[in-house]
Amino acid sequence: MKKFSVNKIFRFYAFLLVLQSFLFAQSGWVLQPTGINKSLNTGFFINDNTGYAAGNSGVILKTVNGGSNWIVVYNQPIYDILAVTFLDANTGWAFMKGNVNDSSFVIKTTNSGTLWSKTFIDTGSFQNNLSGLQFAGANTGYLANSHGLSRTVNGGSSWTPLNSGVILPTCLSFLNVSTGWVAGYQSSMFKTTDSGQNWLQQFSSQPSTNSRAILFLNDLTGFYATDYAVYRSSNGGNDWDESFNVSNIYPRSFSFINANTGWVLALTADTSFRNVLLRTDNSGATWGIHELILPSKRFNKVYFTSQNTGWLLGDSGYIYKTTNGGFPIGIQPISTEIPRNFSLLQNYPNPFNPSTIIRFDISGTSRAKTSLIVYDLLGREAVVLVNEQLAPGEYSVSFNASNYPSGIYYYKLSTGGDFTETKKMVLVK
Repeated sequence: MKKFSVNKIFRFYAFLLVLQSFLFAQSGWVLQPTGINKSLNTGFFINDNTGYAAGNSGVILKTVNGGSNWIVVYNQPIYDILAVTFLDANTGWAFMKGNVNDSSFVIKTTNSGTLWSKTFIDTGSFQNNLSGLQFAGANTGYLANSHGLSRTVNGGSSWTPLNSGVILPTCLSFLNVSTGWVAGYQSSMFKTTDSGQNWLQQFSSQPSTNSRAILFLNDLTGFYATDYAVYRSSNGGNDWDESFNVSNIYPRSFSFINANTGWVLALTADTSFRNVLLRTDNSGATWGIHELILPSKRFNKVYFTSQNTGWLLGDSGYIYKTTNGGFPIGIQPISTEIPRNFSLLQNYPNPFNPSTIIRFDISGTSRAKTSLIVYDLLGREAVVLVNEQLAPGEYSVSFNASNYPSGIYYYKLSTGGDFTETKKMVLVK
């Protein structure tokens, strides 16, 4: 049996890391070094340069140079951090639960994460690891987790339970000390306008589902994500319209920079649990879709600070950054591993509106002239997605049909005359 030296093994794994970083960079995202292998559950970015990422084993990371370097500013191994928020560059809070006795705490910093003080909340088993934490000023803050909803009026030194009516709270959004929303299990949502003294139910959907995220940008415009759909309100939560719902894509986190532009991080429902990113620039009327290629890694949080700059936080300490809005232009290589056969995969989602992803494999030993063309039901050419020489490998391309009418379309892959395959897809607007 052939043996490998330590140097050869190191170079091999270094090559894999570089290859992985290159492939993912082609999709608009670049790996950032963290030096840890703990799952990152949450994060908060003050601006394009300064931000925090937090997760399992009580770890909090900080960057002050846009993610080029990350340092550990907190580390308590028997806890998992589920939420973190900052009021300004100096003052921030995080919520963490214990893995030994299920005790939960809020920790606070007033010097940019250098030192943290700890406040006891309560004990009891957690039904899920979803939580929300937000401060509306230096003194008043709200905390939601499966133990319930709590409020502080002294900067987090003590917390008082609130009876919101929400079952197992998971997320919240407050515009100020008085007006806010909290949501939880069974997709239940309630609103208060008097600092949590009284609550009005505004949403109730499917049983056995979790509320994933809620965000109000002003008194009228808000977005809400459950396990299966994204909703939008334009009247303060009195009514909600379904903005995105595809049966095989599950939202996990979202980030909005204004009332029009936002991103949703989701997982596909198949056994591989692929990561998918959605983006809207028209307040959720339509969504672009892009598969995030990173094998065996799951992302838990998306956070954007501007139109182009954003981060993905995930398992095993992975952090990726984009400076182009997170969406690639044109065809993207998925892997340089040579497939055994040429193949054209079924697009997903399907039906779709307005974007869908098409994946295909190029086999062989040399570059092949490749074309991928979309046709309408009458066989007329609608758009050429690919028309170039491609090396053997796996590829992905996004088709945005915003300017096309609803109906049945066909997409055809041809490679140098040796392989041709056609599949059907359905656009529903």
